[in-house]
Amino acid sequence: DKIVMSRLVIEDNCYGPDGKPSVPPKKVVDDIRAGRSGHIQGPLMYSDDPQEKSHDFLKTYRPVDLEGKSWGIILATSMEDIYSSLSYNINRLWYFTFGIMTAIIIIGIIFNFLLSRSLKNEIMHKTEELKKSSKLLSEQLKKEEQVSLEKEDLIKQQVKAQEELKNKVGDLEKFQKVTMNRELKMIELKEEVRNLKKK
Repeated sequence: DKIVMSRLVIEDNCYGPDGKPSVPPKKVVDDIRAGRSGHIQGPLMYSDDPQEKSHDFLKTYRPVDLEGKSWGIILATSMEDIYSSLSYNINRLWYFTFGIMTAIIIIGIIFNFLLSRSLKNEIMHKTEELKKSSKLLSEQLKKEEQVSLEKEDLIKQQVKAQEELKNKVGDLEKFQKVTMNRELKMIELKEEVRNLKKK
């Protein structure tokens, strides 16, 4: 940044770039004598220039030892220039932050779009797979139901055949009893006939 005013302090005297003497603040002279650097803020009190007295300045000073004498260099910059530079840098920072945030938002929107598109495709693919699986399962259930009905029909037919067989066996048993009784009766009758013939 621009340096508005520079002063060279030698012992108790202060000289400007034009070589004219002026009076530095007592704190500056004391710090320079003690070998301390520093800074102060306020109007320039080095000369009788009304412009220097009316403005607020930031003054930085540093002691320098040359040829056994206490020297000091004072640099002054207008606070107005500092604030305008600071304001410019803050504005740049805001623009930079705004740009970064905008870029992040745009990247987020693009990422969201791509992710949702990818997820949508994945969901559609999974939905198709589920539909196919559901169709296969439905066909399998129909086949199993048909097989189950066929089994029931077979079981009914077997039960019916068993009942018919039972009935036939019952009839045969009755027939056998009747025939057995008849045979026995025939044998008895033959015995009786034989016995009668013998008499």
